[in-house]
Amino acid sequence: MAKRTAENDTLVESIFHEHSTESLEERIKLIRILSRSSTLPKVEGILIRSMMSRPDGFYIHAGHSINIGVHLLSNPIAALLCLRYGIEWQIWYQRMSQDQIDVRICDLAACRVTARFYELIPQEDKEAIDQIPADIAEIILRFRSDREDIPHLDPETYETLGILHNQTYMDGPIDEELLEVVRHLAHPTEAMLMLGGDLRLNVDPIQLLNKYGCRPFPRPEALTFASSTATSVSNVAFNRTETKRQYLIESALHKGIRETLQRFASHLKTKLRKALALPESVTLILAPSGTDISLQLAGICQAVYPEQKVHILVASDETGSGVPLALLGRHFSDRTALGFEVTKGDQINGFDQDELIKIPLRNDQGDLRSPADIDEEVIRTVRRVMKENKQPVLHVMDQSKLGYSAPSTGALKDLDQEFGKRLLKIVDNSQLRMDQEDIRAYIKRNYLMTITGSKYFTGPPFSGALIIPKKYATKWAAPDNKLPEGLEEYNCKNECPSSWNIGRNLPKCLNLGLYMRWYSAIVEIQRYFNTPISLRYLGIEMFCNHVAQAIEQAPFLEPLPDTIEPVKAPDEPIDRHMLKNRRTIFPFFIRTPDRVLTLDEVTHLYRLLNQNLSDQMGDAPEEWDRIASQACHIGQPVKAIHKDGTVSGVVRISLGARVISESWKDRDVSIYFQKIEEQMNQVDIIVRKIDYLLSQIIDI
Repeated sequence: MAKRTAENDTLVESIFHEHSTESLEERIKLIRILSRSSTLPKVEGILIRSMMSRPDGFYIHAGHSINIGVHLLSNPIAALLCLRYGIEWQIWYQRMSQDQIDVRICDLAACRVTARFYELIPQEDKEAIDQIPADIAEIILRFRSDREDIPHLDPETYETLGILHNQTYMDGPIDEELLEVVRHLAHPTEAMLMLGGDLRLNVDPIQLLNKYGCRPFPRPEALTFASSTATSVSNVAFNRTETKRQYLIESALHKGIRETLQRFASHLKTKLRKALALPESVTLILAPSGTDISLQLAGICQAVYPEQKVHILVASDETGSGVPLALLGRHFSDRTALGFEVTKGDQINGFDQDELIKIPLRNDQGDLRSPADIDEEVIRTVRRVMKENKQPVLHVMDQSKLGYSAPSTGALKDLDQEFGKRLLKIVDNSQLRMDQEDIRAYIKRNYLMTITGSKYFTGPPFSGALIIPKKYATKWAAPDNKLPEGLEEYNCKNECPSSWNIGRNLPKCLNLGLYMRWYSAIVEIQRYFNTPISLRYLGIEMFCNHVAQAIEQAPFLEPLPDTIEPVKAPDEPIDRHMLKNRRTIFPFFIRTPDRVLTLDEVTHLYRLLNQNLSDQMGDAPEEWDRIASQACHIGQPVKAIHKDGTVSGVVRISLGARVISESWKDRDVSIYFQKIEEQMNQVDIIVRKIDYLLSQIIDI
């Protein structure tokens, strides 16, 4: 059996495992290079060494070491590229059958991964590839993502690559099954987490941030409380996902890519069920994002209901921006998750002209409407749709992007009694700020539920899922049902339940990026629920109370004036320990002494907040220099009308599951509370940086 990744072994440690003649200075230089990136995989038994004999090159000792020339070590980025090539080569070498190793596969995988790793380094560092031997660099660049999938390499090219490892090549064509493994799995994990999604996953070439301020690899240098929007993947989840990628490589090389990926997809749904303690009877459908799952839901509704559908979208002003388009069967981006170019807003082929009724949480003046007012509109709308002999689909909001829920539990009970199974009810639980028992309570009442793994649980953006109770899953498995043909550009066949015939027209493919993002999210879900429940409650209370107090006490911050309380029936007590009953999203306006900031000003400040501004400080005091250099990632601005009529935006500091799980990772109670307090102090730093930015960019 091939060796597997050792979780507790690190590349830094491997430097000191080898008793060689390398100087301490050379070893320290290697450590500095390794510390520049949190994305290098861990590989068991592979040593990293400096090399005097070939100072401008690098050499791979198969199954043993990666040797970097001392001149290359003087350029950290060039050394990283060599390391990434060597590590990937060794990963594939270790995992192939030792009696039949085709090292051309190792070459192809290493070239492909290094090319994609190169694409995800800052633009200013890309010239470092010129320090690598020119013939090797030219071959690597043939594998960039904008080039042919897997370029054909002639014998002379393999001979050039062979100088790096001095292994004997097989004769004859490469096994096509092995090439399929390379196509699917020869991606660095950070690139794999960007696969199978729309344009929102793209990163800018300078800071490597997507439009939500996240990276596809860990960003531990940033203070991050942006779980209401999106969060960069954690080191723990990233490393576990890389470990899974290496496991998939080994399995696919021995059992075939199709069987491996099918087993992975099935296993992933099982892991998600267990992580959320879902009943075995529920059916899960996964999707690349929360918006994609809304589109999938709209397609299912069309397939199973012959009547005209009317989607009643509660909290339409505080749901995902693409959800209204998705529910109407329209393109919500200019590119689909499967890479098809489309036009945002156009009708998707095969979708009917259904109706969407928006029920906002706020009035035209920006004030939060009363629960009774929203309840009355929801009930009145459902009755009207029923009277018109149309099929109502009620989208219940349980925690919006600003933390609000509607309609009330009492209104939902009234609707259940009046309309029963005729009314399809879906809970928008995209924030997933909910304990396991509350999820099960909705399922027991036959509510469908949409969730994501990329908000409260801080998995990498984006991932969505639809939870379907047994009652509907059985009914919708009818063989005559068929999804709109336009969904062939969005979904793969295996994303539908295997017992359903509804997705028979979808392509036979597997969106590996979707599954890897969900895998990372499940790691975070497991970490969170593995924290003792009493410590979770206490940690949440400490952190949330501090955030509320920090915002309240800052004269330049103005918390949203609404008291957002959980909406319950009159006779139903509120359990403040339950996650869904606590305020964990804290939105606020930013202001000067005389006025609230405009939306453009808030957006500008938000972007600066998420950057290291130390190069712009000049002769500022050292204390301000430290504050300005700290990148702070919080929830992006949401357009809001201030009480004075100004069109502004509220930003958000939010509790994320990682606040709890990172504090418990040492499994020590005293350290746990210390870690919670450290993150409370990070909130204070964010508030101070906002104060600093106000003094620098706003004319007070």
